[in-house]
Amino acid sequence: MKRKFVYSLTAMAAATVMTFGVFSLAACGDKLHTHIDEDGNGKCDICDEDMPAHTHTDEDGDGKCDICKAEMEKPLTDEPLNATTVIADFTAEGENEEIYASDGWSNMGSFNCEWDTGRVAFEDGYAKLTIAENPDGSEADCNEYFGGEMRTRGYYGYGDYEVSMKPAKKVGTASTFFVCTGDYDYQPGSSTPNPWDEVDIEFLGQDTTKVQFNYFVNGVGTGVHEYVYDLGFDASEDFHTYGFRWAEDHITWFVDGEPVYRVDASADNPMPSTAGRMLMNYWCGNSKGYGWMGQYSDPGDEGAEYQWIKTSAAKAYDESEAGPPAETPDIEGVDFTDVDMSAVGAASDAVYAVTKAEDAFNVTYADLAGNYQNVAFTGMDTLAQANNLFRAEITNNGEQAVGVRIDVMSTEEVNEPAPDQFMYVTNLLAMQDGVAVTTDLEWGGSLFTVEAGATVEIVIEYDNSYPYSNIQFMIDSHLADGLTHSGNVTIGGFAFGANDNASTEVRPPEPSENSMISFSTDHEYVISEAGVPSEEVNITYSGVKNDYHCVYGAITTADTQGKNTFTFTVVNNSADKPVEFRIDLQNASGTNVVTAISSPASWSGGDGNFYFRVAAGATETITVTFSDSLTGVLLYIDSTIYIEGDDAHTTTYSGDITLKDFKFTNVA
Repeated sequence: MKRKFVYSLTAMAAATVMTFGVFSLAACGDKLHTHIDEDGNGKCDICDEDMPAHTHTDEDGDGKCDICKAEMEKPLTDEPLNATTVIADFTAEGENEEIYASDGWSNMGSFNCEWDTGRVAFEDGYAKLTIAENPDGSEADCNEYFGGEMRTRGYYGYGDYEVSMKPAKKVGTASTFFVCTGDYDYQPGSSTPNPWDEVDIEFLGQDTTKVQFNYFVNGVGTGVHEYVYDLGFDASEDFHTYGFRWAEDHITWFVDGEPVYRVDASADNPMPSTAGRMLMNYWCGNSKGYGWMGQYSDPGDEGAEYQWIKTSAAKAYDESEAGPPAETPDIEGVDFTDVDMSAVGAASDAVYAVTKAEDAFNVTYADLAGNYQNVAFTGMDTLAQANNLFRAEITNNGEQAVGVRIDVMSTEEVNEPAPDQFMYVTNLLAMQDGVAVTTDLEWGGSLFTVEAGATVEIVIEYDNSYPYSNIQFMIDSHLADGLTHSGNVTIGGFAFGANDNASTEVRPPEPSENSMISFSTDHEYVISEAGVPSEEVNITYSGVKNDYHCVYGAITTADTQGKNTFTFTVVNNSADKPVEFRIDLQNASGTNVVTAISSPASWSGGDGNFYFRVAAGATETITVTFSDSLTGVLLYIDSTIYIEGDDAHTTTYSGDITLKDFKFTNVA
């Protein structure tokens, strides 16, 4: 059956649309001809007369209107999706071993929720993700609410992906299905973090008659690759199928089995190429996302619902295989000093029952829902500070394998894996029964698995240049698997030793004169180091108009405490146009606390806002004073320019700028 594709003639949109099967011949000088409009300007290409209004049709499928021969968009002819492997069928199985709920962290950025296993429920025939208030959260910490997320344990690459889902119709929320990886992931045996590669299907709750498709290649995606497709129905009213074909040279998105949008690779438009997890999440945004998704309020029982997910992609590897190649501590020739266990104390969270024997501690627990609870061992300060190797024995007396994370703690901050989230863990390397195991140098902790009935010896190398505090054992409480655990373990055999050839310290280098800021955006701007704390970023953009779009820079609060002046350098790489900025500096309450600005061309708008301009090709140092500790800087770049008479804001701007030399000082 031949399909008929219908398009309205945009050049004559105001006219009454009529259908003409054939045009009558017209005289042009002494020639007869049929009106045609191949350049689409609404006039006959031969005689320049206005074309009769009509509807474009392409029944012969040659890509041109049957009537006027104007070029038409050809329909997609991609093969149907072939996602044959069922990863999860919530209609029949409920919970699934390949899928688990995220728990205990926020994605930061525009997110205003912390993932919580309580926001994932398996109901009659589907999985449901919901949002609830977080009584201990705040927008400043990007966790004012709890949200729901499910993710696969495996990483998947090129192939067909499909989901049956029903998004939530709620302003300020996003209901999603996507494949993603980033610099928090490593391929097996690789010491290089993954790039940020992603392929998205997203529904915004403020208008569920549309779906947004997007993809990221090494972090580039926002403001560059988004495409909004008008569904022609309200997706929140029933389950439909959505999917994509991710290939090396193209991505095609599908709705209810029909291809609806395609992008092809080119030298200037590469495709994502790194295998990632499949994820489904339901989340609300903070003020940085209001312009995109609206403002969220009043959590109810609404949520994103999922029936199943399928793929044709083979699993590239599992999370248990992911991670950089591990090294083992060097214990050759080391003399360990045994700890007098009678002098060791143990302080534990209430989920654990701790009993002290003569030379060990027995720890039992039941129905533990992991939230990083721990048993902290004390009374070993002198030995621990004088050495850099810790040895212990763990016996699993239970019937199930036990996961153990051990942190050698300091009283000082060791690193900052996320804005205003500080770790006090000094671990460097670790091994279990002589075999290297993973140590997380970003968030901290060495990870061990003890099989049922087994006794293992563990050794951890740590950085003793930090002041020692205690040693924490997290027993099954660090597993973000959404399950509850019960167990019985015995912990003892503590000893310390010194490795004179210790590996590189985790103590960060002395800070440079400049501070680091992590910039992100939900708008047209393309940031070279998006989401990465950096001393310098490049920002390019096009199509910006007077709509108050901006980039947001997350600032470490500690950098600004006791300070009142922010200076930075702006390089306008454009040789033919100036760039105009409005700058806001926000405190933890989201209030703009700028008190003055100084640069060769700067001014106050008289409304509590401050502006500056950088000439074409110029490099300027900007000085801003402020009245409170900061959490972020907002730069409105060419998006606040008012032009008299341009009430529709049709004037657009493009540009290329570099921001660098960020400094916070105290000026009397």
